[in-house]
Amino acid sequence: MTILVVSKLERNVHIYMNGETVKATLELRNNDTKHSDTLAWGCVQLHCERVITQAGRRIQAQRKLSSTAEGGSGKNQTAMSQSADTVFSSRPTIVFCELRLNPGETKLFECSQDIPMSGIPPSYKGRFVKYLYKMTFAVQHLRSPIKLINIPIKVIASDILWNLQMPQRPKGGNPFLINRAPRPTITEIATETLDHLTAQRKAQVFGIKNAYGTVTSITLYKKAFKMGEDVIGRFVFDDCTVPCTQYTVSLQSVESTVEDDVPKSFVTTHAMTHEVCAYYDDAHFRLTIPLTSVPTFYTDMVHVKWRLHFEFVTSVQNPIKIEAEGLSHAEKRLDIETMSWDLGIKVFPCCPSNAALAPNTEIPRYSITV
Repeated sequence: MTILVVSKLERNVHIYMNGETVKATLELRNNDTKHSDTLAWGCVQLHCERVITQAGRRIQAQRKLSSTAEGGSGKNQTAMSQSADTVFSSRPTIVFCELRLNPGETKLFECSQDIPMSGIPPSYKGRFVKYLYKMTFAVQHLRSPIKLINIPIKVIASDILWNLQMPQRPKGGNPFLINRAPRPTITEIATETLDHLTAQRKAQVFGIKNAYGTVTSITLYKKAFKMGEDVIGRFVFDDCTVPCTQYTVSLQSVESTVEDDVPKSFVTTHAMTHEVCAYYDDAHFRLTIPLTSVPTFYTDMVHVKWRLHFEFVTSVQNPIKIEAEGLSHAEKRLDIETMSWDLGIKVFPCCPSNAALAPNTEIPRYSITV
């Protein structure tokens, strides 16, 4: 076992969009300086695995028990599903066969795999399920078992990209002239589409009321965002009949199970702002969608949605007490009521080059010796 196998992807940060091509290089080096060596074959494959977490397995077990209790046949109902199964797997591509390396010789191979345009989830690590993508290089030495190199990648997929079509070169024209006009890439087309979908059009105003009257009005300039964008809104408390003492705005993603009578949900708060707003005429909030997050997506296992969660603390009592001498002080006790409201938003993927700007650790070196 003297052959060193080193694999490396073309991009330093392994983030891709659905429809893109993952390009990689495979370097083979014979470290023996005296004898030649031979590898039987090598191939590359791209696949996505679904890992069901402990919480997800409990939900699946409850489904199986309920289906058996309802009069099902019960066949295979008591067996637990595997913790990981394949959602997508590309066709293996043979990189080399019967490769002979002389002493100290090094050979370099280039290979690629296409990410499907549709039908795949984004990379996701949630409460109930995880979707993990990896590029696998398999190499076998003569009379030895197969050895694998797994390189994890991140795919930021979205359903709006499923119907995108690459422009075709126009037919006809002068056959003696070479058309050197470059065609736009799938990333450029997707970026243009996402910019159009998330562009600011018309501000929306939402009135918040309780049993005593109007608490505030919220102005949101758009409800569709890309990963990494800021969610900006404005509160107006002027001329409201119910004083608002403080507010909290949270940017949350909600992971919900499907095919359940009572869906299970898990809420993750990504950003939050809090403000004491007594005697404010208006106020603004700004929350940033993390570049490391996931867009809105749906699968047969979970739905992941985004929302803004608002909490308001109101009081019909004046928080400032004015004495007869003209002095004023804050009330020691204040009767308050708390109300909450959720506003759904949609998050789309951003360009992979923008997602790569998120802080990341040093890229490891993927290699094995066969």
